[in-house]
Amino acid sequence: MKTAVVIPLKNEKEGLALLVKRLLEQVAPEDEIIFVDAGSTDGTQELIKEYASRHKNIKLFISEGAYPGKGRNIAIQHTNAQLIAQIDGGSLPEKDWLTEICAPLKNGSADYVTGEIRPMPVPATVLGTEIDKGMIFGLSLFGLYRRNKTGQMAGGNSAAYRRWIWEKVGGHAEWCRRGTDVLFIQKIERLQLPLRTTYASDAIVYWQVGPTWRDVFMRKLRFQTSSFMFFRRFPELARVSLVPATLILSLSLPLYHLSYGWISLVLFLFEGGRRGVRTFRNYLHTAEKSKTWPRKVKGYLFFYIFSLETVNVIARVAGLIIGVLNFRRWREFRKKAKDYLNTETDA
Repeated sequence: MKTAVVIPLKNEKEGLALLVKRLLEQVAPEDEIIFVDAGSTDGTQELIKEYASRHKNIKLFISEGAYPGKGRNIAIQHTNAQLIAQIDGGSLPEKDWLTEICAPLKNGSADYVTGEIRPMPVPATVLGTEIDKGMIFGLSLFGLYRRNKTGQMAGGNSAAYRRWIWEKVGGHAEWCRRGTDVLFIQKIERLQLPLRTTYASDAIVYWQVGPTWRDVFMRKLRFQTSSFMFFRRFPELARVSLVPATLILSLSLPLYHLSYGWISLVLFLFEGGRRGVRTFRNYLHTAEKSKTWPRKVKGYLFFYIFSLETVNVIARVAGLIIGVLNFRRWREFRKKAKDYLNTETDA
């Protein structure tokens, strides 16, 4: 059964050659690899065109300014494949990713498959010991970052489904800069489509989280801000905003008296330490050789993770402020999202 791998991208030249190489090793002769570029200026388009000239199953479409949802729609519209596999530009699949994620579709046991996402490794040497900063970044952002093993759907990277699902939903939301995958899943659930879902733990895609603290900070900032986009009930928004709201209130204490400034500092350090302990323990549990590491290495790692988590606390505070200042904008987003979710299709 023909499969199309759809990939929206923009300015993803670095690492793109390895992504294409991995996919070419996995696709069957009748399969397609379809890239939709949103207007790259770093040579991404030229690189894909070069591969397309040598491999007939690689296609490139250009849509200036297209968000990921529109990119995926364009790709699917230009293929007759009945199986759709999704991966994002800048990611890297394992050598058997496509086989693993499409297996439940091809053997008839599932209609929608959610694969595994792991942070892209960022190797580093600390006091003569090899560590993976990418894993630390992933754990900092998501805690235990593995996908839900119960079969719950997730979109974006490492997902595959039958074409008729896309047709019934009416495609991905094209106006949505972030969160189009969330809306796609929500609409599937709202339509109550008669489909079977599963989780493929061996369908692994490595996602670029780092490689710098700035990258992690910006992702944390966007995650906190996006809480205003998708909350279904006000208590849900209040729950994810409780900690940064408390920290923001603590910053007002020095306005009453300078001696209260230490309270703000203590609260920030406490929250950074609390999250740091969690991430530190998760990393030691995940790292294979952590039991043999000397204490000085573990001490350095804890300080490193504590500092990273403190920076992420600041990102959450900034994200809440941005979310409040742009509340009307998020209200308009939710109105568009509601219209998208309530639009019926004839497919």
